[in-house]
Amino acid sequence: MDVTHPTDPVFADNPVHNRKPMPIYSLVFGRIFGDGLVTSHGHKWKMDRAAITPSFHFDALKGYAEIMNKQCDVMVDILSKVPHGEVCESASGILLLCAFDIIMETALGVEMKGQTEGNEFTDIFQFFTEGGTERFVCTVFIA
Repeated sequence: MDVTHPTDPVFADNPVHNRKPMPIYSLVFGRIFGDGLVTSHGHKWKMDRAAITPSFHFDALKGYAEIMNKQCDVMVDILSKVPHGEVCESASGILLLCAFDIIMETALGVEMKGQTEGNEFTDIFQFFTEGGTERFVCTVFIA
């Protein structure tokens, strides 16, 4: 069978390719993100998943591999400078800045060098990601 579209029968009817998100996502993330791909169920989830699947096809991502590898090499270089046996307190921040550099270069074509140089954009990004984490914890676990 030649599969050319995510709505082809092999995808639509095969439970391996047709998993619903875990119910905990709806409880935890539904309050924050609403009814999206992660939190929706049934027909809406199938339609959203079918629409986004081609974006993550290997051929669509192949052009970004060089950028991802370059930015990951920068991250590995930064992490390799942490002395052996010591805990890296800012590993999540380093990972977020790597993701930021990848997103900015692949989506906008702008090399931000947030991991190595930092600038006002990386400061704003870190402010909102830290604030978003705090908001998430307060909304889900305290409210």
